[in-house]
Amino acid sequence: MRRALVPFCLALALLSPLAAADELTGDVSGAVMLRHNYYLERSTRVIAPEAGIRLDLPSATTIEAVYLIDAITSASLAAGALEDVAFTEVRHDVAARIEQRIDINGNPAAFGALIRRSHEPDYDSLAVSLMARAEMNQRNTAVGFRLNFLEDEVRQTFRGRDNTPTTMDFRERLSGVGFGMTLTQLLSRTVSAGGEYEIVVLDGFTANAYRRVVVAGTPLPEKHPDSRRRHSVAGRLAILFPAIATSLHVHMRLYRDDWKIRAITPELRVYHSLGESAHLRLRYRFYQQSAAFFHLETGEYQIDDPYRTADPKMSAFHSHTLGGQMKIFGRFLEAGRFPRLADLSFDLGFEYIFNTNAYGNGLITQAGMHIPF
Repeated sequence: MRRALVPFCLALALLSPLAAADELTGDVSGAVMLRHNYYLERSTRVIAPEAGIRLDLPSATTIEAVYLIDAITSASLAAGALEDVAFTEVRHDVAARIEQRIDINGNPAAFGALIRRSHEPDYDSLAVSLMARAEMNQRNTAVGFRLNFLEDEVRQTFRGRDNTPTTMDFRERLSGVGFGMTLTQLLSRTVSAGGEYEIVVLDGFTANAYRRVVVAGTPLPEKHPDSRRRHSVAGRLAILFPAIATSLHVHMRLYRDDWKIRAITPELRVYHSLGESAHLRLRYRFYQQSAAFFHLETGEYQIDDPYRTADPKMSAFHSHTLGGQMKIFGRFLEAGRFPRLADLSFDLGFEYIFNTNAYGNGLITQAGMHIPF
């Protein structure tokens, strides 16, 4: 089972723009995206290849689909292991998006919908998002809105040394609804700023189906509140330095919820052009949060306590993320036999996470290819 609820907007990140429609010629354009993701921490390894395709139609309609499969290898009891033996669980994730671009009094706008379906042996998730965005003020200002819905089913599937799954008579649900808005403003030819607000309300089973808390010598199921209200505010400032072909992006995110968790996430990104065929991105991110109101550092819960947890994400902790990405474009092919591949690109990224909670440090690697047609 997923150890953390995937944010509603994760699917939006996976479905990043792949191509631009050729509405003038009436041709259909698009691209194919291939990507390999790898994540490793103390007790978990995730290998997640994905593939996507996008079509931009002459009618100013964009259709996109992404399929991801991840193999999660873990020996954690919180993931369904009966013994300290590694086992692998496979998750299938399919996302589809449609967007229609229109013109409102000379201002470009778009509205669309996204649906995402995820399945694994002990967890099913369905998420739907409705989105709208518009540009105005001679395209110097952009606003966006999104409405998200989530419906999950949680089950238990235990595995022993022979890795044979045993499904228990356990079935819980988690529902959610979220609303977000964004604003981006071009301040000058080299400076832009943006802001975002999001609220997410969850209702249902919010604990881990496997994790146990020892109470008076007896391991009991984890118990979290049945509802959670999350608020986040984020801002971004981007500055371009044309003389050195470099841009600086400063991000800040503030988070709070009714579990008394407070978090702050500053982030710094530097983009540098290495000529027409490559660019480099460097990234540093700091994250710090307070503990949930029901988290006990000692872990010594009493039998009459209404809530109990052994989730490291409910503790106070902080992390540092350092990494970078190299992206290479196929523009060197433009003058050769394959001019249509001039927009082809490859990217390779690496990040390391220094984490103070029980999950420990981790690393992330990514490799991707974008093939236009």
